[in-house]
Amino acid sequence: MEKKFLIVGQGIAGSLLAYDMYRAGLNFTIVASPDKRAASSVAAGMYNPIVFKRLTKSWMVDDVLPVMTKIYQDLENDLGCRFLFPMDIIKPLADNEKKMWEERMRDASFSDYIVGMGSNSIGKGFKDFDFYGQVTNSGYLLLDKLLKKLRKFFKSKGLLVEANFKYKDIGFIGGGITWHGISAETIVFCEGHHAAENPYFKDVGFNPTKGELLEIECEGLSEDYIFNKNLFVMPLGKNRFKIGATYDWKTGTKNLP
Repeated sequence: MEKKFLIVGQGIAGSLLAYDMYRAGLNFTIVASPDKRAASSVAAGMYNPIVFKRLTKSWMVDDVLPVMTKIYQDLENDLGCRFLFPMDIIKPLADNEKKMWEERMRDASFSDYIVGMGSNSIGKGFKDFDFYGQVTNSGYLLLDKLLKKLRKFFKSKGLLVEANFKYKDIGFIGGGITWHGISAETIVFCEGHHAAENPYFKDVGFNPTKGELLEIECEGLSEDYIFNKNLFVMPLGKNRFKIGATYDWKTGTKNLP
């Protein structure tokens, strides 16, 4: 079977790459390992245009955010399902953060992302804060739902193979590769944290990190905003919330399946 591309991995990177290739009419096959857990399938999917630590814009957000929105809207139309949920973020402010927040509000380059400040109550279930800032053009993506829909879509088109990919099974012929009867001009690895085990990238020096995520049900907690203060509380509707903490850089991902 002759292919132009062989994509290894069907997390968010491999899925979006394959989706763009499909729309461009390129010839490819995806290999998705059912026994390897993708970080994309358990990630919160939250997007935030602001880096709170230094109150700067996220890298290339002015260019990337419109493209991201268009891609996911196209996917919603193609797959007949909603995945993208815009929602403002509320960030309680310490005294030393208030002045910087006020400066950003006067900066026109932040006007699409920082929309205001408030005081006292931010909604049911949260204690009052003296001040808080509000970020817009933020929200979340239902990643697991999207990836499952895309897997079903690619399988229906004969573009996805479910198999446990092993590097030793790659063959090299001329300028291309072979894998289990599939010949391709180019192989693209979209393996997420599993790339740290890829022998072709052993000199890259990956620094894996681990996050924590908890899904809860809580009646009476405000569902109007994403709350962010040391951790995030993200409403999913029907009294369900995802709660996430900061990343763990010490544990890494060595023990993950």
